[in-house]
Amino acid sequence: MTRTPFALSIAAMAISFLGCESPHDSSWHWNRIREYTEFINNPKNLQHDEHGFAYVTDPPDIMPSLYALDRKGEIIHIDLVFPNVPKTEEVTRYWLEYVNAAPEIIYATANPSYVDYKTKGVEPFHMNIWFKPTGKQKVKRLIAGIEDFGANRKALYPDF
Repeated sequence: MTRTPFALSIAAMAISFLGCESPHDSSWHWNRIREYTEFINNPKNLQHDEHGFAYVTDPPDIMPSLYALDRKGEIIHIDLVFPNVPKTEEVTRYWLEYVNAAPEIIYATANPSYVDYKTKGVEPFHMNIWFKPTGKQKVKRLIAGIEDFGANRKALYPDF
């Protein structure tokens, strides 16, 4: 009986884990994203909250497809924290309107209202963006626009 060296076993496990790919090809993932986009843009699926924001319930889950396309290098994912920008309705309205007008930005999320552990104080703005490589300039403009909210934060939000 031969024994595999421990380091070789660990290396083999890492390669197999990192090499895990979706069993679907890129076109399948792009179809999921298209289906999601059609679902959220269908007026029959829209509802509105007390602030006037539109939302849908039970949209198709595209997270696996976003991560798969990111791993394949077909889209880019960035996770941003803006320590000088408080989470406010104005910032939320700004990024939602911007993202909805930018077809290069495939999907974005920011500061969910539900959190497992709520912290004290004013919450900084945090968002995730998935976009096509052709959208880099639009994403840079979005970031600059969000940072502008932080430039006046002391005057607008003295506790921040």
